[in-house]
Parts: sequence; structure tokens; C-alpha cells
Amino acid sequence: MYLKPIAASLACSTLLAGPCVARATSIRIEAWGSREHTLDVAPSGQWIVIQGNGNSDLDCWVYDEQRRLLDSDTNGTDHCVLETRGTGVHRVDVENVGNRPNRYVVTLKRMS
Repeated sequence: MYLKPIAASLACSTLLAGPCVARATSIRIEAWGSREHTLDVAPSGQWIVIQGNGNSDLDCWVYDEQRRLLDSDTNGTDHCVLETRGTGVHRVDVENVGNRPNRYVVTLKRMS
């Protein structure tokens, strides 16, 4: 699996007013491929959102530092919304279950 650290670009500040949205660059995933990302989640109470370009179905899972599954999104779309619990490093696995490549963006959004 390919490991792409994106934690630095996805830190949300507690000083921001309103919803916290941190942006990352677009990531390519091949047909039937998988990617792994690590995210440093702080403060607690954030959603991990993965938005694809519509070309194929993406399935997503998030794990905590103890490798416990926290949430998954395996519906038939390329939009995943994953709940985090606590702070610290979270691992996100993204799998393309379609026969076409996809480009997606990973963001952190504060739960409201």
C-alpha cells in the first residue's frame, strides 16, 4: 500500500470561528487500487470527508492509533464521511472498487 502523509495540511485550528475546513490536494487512485493516509486529528470532534470526482465507487475506513476500526463508508458513491473519536493519529484507507481511476480530496470538518 502507498502511504501518503497529509497530516500537516489537514490540521484544523481551534481558533477558527465557524466550521473548520482544512484542504488537501487532489489524490489519484487507480481502478481497483487502494491508498492509505495518516491524519493528525486535533481537536477532537471532526469528520473526515473524502470527495471523489464521480468516476467510480470509493470505499473508506478510518482507524485509531490502536488500529481499531472507528467508522466506514462503503456505499455505492465516491463520497465518504467518516467520524473520528478523540485526538491523535488516524489512519484512513481508501479503496477504489470501480473499473475507472478516480481523483479525490480528503478534508477534515469540525462537527457542529
